[in-house]
Amino acid sequence: MNAFMKKGLLVVLFVAMSLSMVFANGGKETSKEPTLVLATADNTYGLSTDPALQQAITDLIKEKSGVSVS
Repeated sequence: MNAFMKKGLLVVLFVAMSLSMVFANGGKETSKEPTLVLATADNTYGLSTDPALQQAITDLIKEKSGVSVS
């Protein structure tokens, strides 16, 4: 096998592997967003018992992170 054939074979193998990796994900699309649940030992945002302040903090977390907080 000469050097030209070896290089050609490597190119063909590289292209085949690249195409298989591109098409390996075909049909696996999902529209469901992942759910992340965070749990903390303190759900009062410090020592505050003011519901308006707690809601303001929750709204700020939603705004800054783009996640749903419930």
